[in-house]
Amino acid sequence: MNILMFMIPVTLIMAFLFLGFFIWAAKSGQFDDLVTPSHEILLEDENVNESKEIKQQETSGDKKNEQQSKRL
Repeated sequence: MNILMFMIPVTLIMAFLFLGFFIWAAKSGQFDDLVTPSHEILLEDENVNESKEIKQQETSGDKKNEQQSKRL
């Protein structure tokens, strides 16, 4: 019986920690793109590097657009 008084709070604390980590991962974009990584393994190395460069250019372009819209 004494072990239950110890295990129930420990289990609840662990459950809330895992829930917090899951929410943090979801908000930080961990699960945004689940398809592209599985397709990149099938591409040639050159194509993967090009696609990464294109993604970086798109994201930097989005940031520039946000900064310009903030100035207006």
